[in-house]
Amino acid sequence: AQNGASYPASLPTVNAISALDPDGNLASFSNFGPLIDFSAPGVSAYTTDRSGTDGWSSGDYTFANGTSFASPYAAGVAALILSHSDMLASWEVEDVLRVGARDLGPVGKDDVYGWGFVNADASLALLDGPPLGFGLTFPSDGISGVSVTGQVNWDAAALAN
Repeated sequence: AQNGASYPASLPTVNAISALDPDGNLASFSNFGPLIDFSAPGVSAYTTDRSGTDGWSSGDYTFANGTSFASPYAAGVAALILSHSDMLASWEVEDVLRVGARDLGPVGKDDVYGWGFVNADASLALLDGPPLGFGLTFPSDGISGVSVTGQVNWDAAALAN
């Protein structure tokens, strides 16, 4: 483990993901630090394996460790969000991920979990509820309109668990 994020996670346009073990602890090999955006499973991930001697085990499935397994979990949740609302901008998807994440460390963003453990169920539930940050156009036909931006607040405490 090292403090920081390496390429490509160090890019400002990329979300850095820390890997957690099944008990919710930072994996021994995972990076940590202020660049971490989210956390996801990265130890004992059950995954497909190449067949025969080309794989890690003799079967078609195996358990594996790595941030290479944590980042696809986070990407999968982002893909689910986009499959529900495909017109969201990247910052809106990140906002849904942030609000939907399960905060495991100190309240708010921290150096181990980032904004928290990615949570598909809570993130998707947000899309059926109040908007996070949005542009609103009137009338519904969109011919003429007014743009409304800013912070929308509501009680999301029920989604924290």
